[in-house]
Amino acid sequence: MRILDKYILKKVLYSYLLILTIFIGLHIIIELFSNLNDFLNSKIPFSLAIKYYIALLPLIFLRTSTLAIPVSILFSLGELNKNNELISIRSCGISIVRLSSPIIIFSIIISFFSLFIQEKILLYSQKEVEDIKLQYIAKYSQDKEENNLFFREKNYLFFVSKFSPQEKSLNDVIIFREDSLGNIKEKIVSRKIIYQNNQWQGYEVIQYQLDEQKRILDKPTFWEKKKIELNIDPKTIKFKKSTFSQYMSINSIRKEIEQIKDTQTPSTFFYNLVIDYHRKIAEPFSHLFLSLAVLPFALEIKRRKVGLSAISTGFIFGFTYYLLLSISTSLGKLGIIIPWLSCWVAPLAFSLIGITGIFLLQ
Repeated sequence: MRILDKYILKKVLYSYLLILTIFIGLHIIIELFSNLNDFLNSKIPFSLAIKYYIALLPLIFLRTSTLAIPVSILFSLGELNKNNELISIRSCGISIVRLSSPIIIFSIIISFFSLFIQEKILLYSQKEVEDIKLQYIAKYSQDKEENNLFFREKNYLFFVSKFSPQEKSLNDVIIFREDSLGNIKEKIVSRKIIYQNNQWQGYEVIQYQLDEQKRILDKPTFWEKKKIELNIDPKTIKFKKSTFSQYMSINSIRKEIEQIKDTQTPSTFFYNLVIDYHRKIAEPFSHLFLSLAVLPFALEIKRRKVGLSAISTGFIFGFTYYLLLSISTSLGKLGIIIPWLSCWVAPLAFSLIGITGIFLLQ
């Protein structure tokens, strides 16, 4: 590695660590004040509160690191620009592409590190966070209805149209039972499932036995009321939903998508899972996409206030990126955009803008 590469990389790394630390600290302070009343009312032990915020760190890192990257690039290169170092480097015949390469490599390394956090650590840390929330934070149990839930419990797949915490009920439910090899052997349809006496009771239940091709065998069985094999309470339903959609690994989501293809369930569930799958692939590499987008602006030889300009411009790029991502994924869930493509609209757009800008600046 050249001395220049080390110099630029050192600048960006120090800026990134400083800005990331500030963002994480601000995030923890905001989180602390938002939960302070609940912690005080529930008299949570201090050691458990510390454990809660330590367990929350992986999620906070993933939320703040993506924004810290463009701000650190703008800040560090802005310092070089302010001290006329960029002009000196360019006058030595070093191209913009060559100048950008250590920063791009750094953003790729951070992207893979974020992917590791997401895939190997996040699920376990969030399980710790959710357990503490369920036990101590009262407002987490608000009576808010959830629509279009999908979750797994042991060898059962649950597709729920509406979950009502206040009524402790699941409405319009489709359940698939798997055998030990993961093959779908049974389909259960229930108009309503209610949590009563520490167990779930299904009403107007129809049970179908399926063959290897998922075809119905014999006549279905009907019950006015039947016990449902679901060994979790209503408070845990919300975590089951959020765990799958936000914290499960890419490989786990892929397996569930394959299972849903076999079950031929409503397309809403399938679209949501496909979007979750591709979004979990794209999000860790948002570091790279945002880095590419801000590099032409950061490398432009122009006088500007480094600190305020870096922070404001970084926030603008980050806000625009996630706004575009949010809009495109919403359109994907509605079926207006191809589901898998909806997660890549923002990454592709920002990458194209960045690459085009670098070559135009060249």
